[in-house]
Amino acid sequence: MAKAQVAIIINEDILSRIDHLVAEQVFTNRSSAIEQAVKEKINRLDKSLLAKECVKLDPSFFERKGKHFLGMFSIRRSRCHRQRL
Repeated sequence: MAKAQVAIIINEDILSRIDHLVAEQVFTNRSSAIEQAVKEKINRLDKSLLAKECVKLDPSFFERKGKHFLGMFSIRRSRCHRQRL
């Protein structure tokens, strides 16, 4: 994926924490730390938006079928897990 260069203004305390994480080799550099933080925030926002849309669906459907679907998922997941072992 292509990357673009941007300039930001950031709180000095936050920048200090980022620099500490870079020094501890949690991130390779400031850019990767900030990029990952922004990416994670966008992912959380996307999930939040999806949850808001799900609320608009018929709640009685999930009351009737939700546990059944979750149970099927759990069974399938455990079978897949056993097959991999």
